[in-house]
Amino acid sequence: MAAVLLQIEHLVRYASLANDSGTAFRARAPELQGKPYGARILQIGTPTWIGANTRVHLGIRNGNILVLAFSGIDMPFTLDTYIDLQRWQRFVSSIVMLFTYNLTEILWLHPDHKGLLIHEGFLKSFNNLLVNDRLLTKITTLMPNPSNIEICGHGLGGVLATICALWCRMTWPGAQITCVTLGSPRVGNDIFATEFSNRNITCYRLVNGSDPIPTIPDRYSQAVPWNLRMTHNLYRHVGIPLWLGHDKLPTLGLERPDIQHEEAAGNLTAEGWWLYLVFFVIYWTVRAGQMLFKNQRHSPVEYSTVVQRILETRRDCW
Repeated sequence: MAAVLLQIEHLVRYASLANDSGTAFRARAPELQGKPYGARILQIGTPTWIGANTRVHLGIRNGNILVLAFSGIDMPFTLDTYIDLQRWQRFVSSIVMLFTYNLTEILWLHPDHKGLLIHEGFLKSFNNLLVNDRLLTKITTLMPNPSNIEICGHGLGGVLATICALWCRMTWPGAQITCVTLGSPRVGNDIFATEFSNRNITCYRLVNGSDPIPTIPDRYSQAVPWNLRMTHNLYRHVGIPLWLGHDKLPTLGLERPDIQHEEAAGNLTAEGWWLYLVFFVIYWTVRAGQMLFKNQRHSPVEYSTVVQRILETRRDCW
C-alpha cells in the first residue's frame, strides 16, 4: 500500500523531527508556515516525566491545513546516545510511569461514555496542554477555525497525537482530521478504541518490523499490587495498522501477530493476584531485555528511513 505511504509521507517526516527544538523543526520543515513563531510550539514541563517535556509543534501546510507534530521520549537509540544519561533518565521514567498509573475516564468527553478508559499517565500529559486553554490559544492564533487538521507523533508523541485527534474532533466537529502515529503504545481500552473509530478520524498506525513499543501497555502492566483491580481492562490499539517490513512491503490493515495475540487473549482477573505478581517480575525482566535489544526498530529516524526506502523502491513500479 505504497500509495497510502505517499499520502502520509510528510507526516512521517514531521513525526520523526518532532524531538527537535522549535527553531530546528522550522528549519527542517520550511513548508510549514504561520506566525508569530511563538504560536508554532507549545512545551510544558510535565511532572509525569522526570526530566522530560510534553512538546507539540504547530504549522500551516498549503495555506489551509493545520499540522500538529508531537514529540516522544528521545530514547538512547545509537551507540553515541547510549552514554547520554539524560536519555536514560527519560527512558526509565517513562517505564516507571507505565506501571504507576491505571486506566481512567476522559472528563472532557460526554459523560454518557461509560466504561471508556484511557491510561492516566498519557491523559495527564495531554491534559497539561489544555490548562488555561494553552493549546487552543496556539491553534486559534494560527488558524481561528481549522477545517482540515493533520496530527502526527512518534512513540509517546503518537499517544498524544491519538488523544489530540479525539479532542480536535470534539472541538471542531466538522473538520477533516488525519492522524498518523509511528510506533505508538496502546492508549486505552476497547470502548475507547470503538469510540475513536466511530468519530470519523482517518488514522494510520505505523509499526516498523519488530518494534517492541507498540506491544505496551498490556494486561500485565497493571498486574502489580498498587494497580490491582477486580478486572484488568484490556488495552486496544486504534486506527488502521500499517506494518512496515512484512515481506519487505508495507501491509495495510494487517496487525502484527504478537500485537494481535495480546488483544485477543482476554482480561485478567484479581483472582490469583499473587501468581500475576510472580509472573509480572519474570515477564518484565525478559521483556525489558527484548525491548532494549530491539530498541533501534523504534527509532524515529528508522521509521522515516524505512518509509523513504519503500517509496523509492515502489516509485520504479508506478
